Amino acid sequence: MWHHRRQRDHLRAELSVVTFYKDDLDKTTLPTQLESRKTLVETRYTDANDVTIPDIVKLLKGMKPSSREMFSQVVTIVRLI
Repeated sequence: MWHHRRQRDHLRAELSVVTFYKDDLDKTTLPTQLESRKTLVETRYTDANDVTIPDIVKLLKGMKPSSREMFSQVVTIVRLI
């Protein structure tokens, strides 16, 4: 139950950032990048529900710059959070 609350809190924070900074984000690529991020997290972590923002930061930092560029809008959201 705790991990579902944490995931919900992270999603709420992400949604707040997306809503507040909507003019600073690319609405055409953002949905695809968020879905790709979800898939990436699910393949890298045993329980995707326990993944935190610092885990996502670590995952993004571990990517080659060319791979990280495919998640540019996700990187922007993480920086804003």
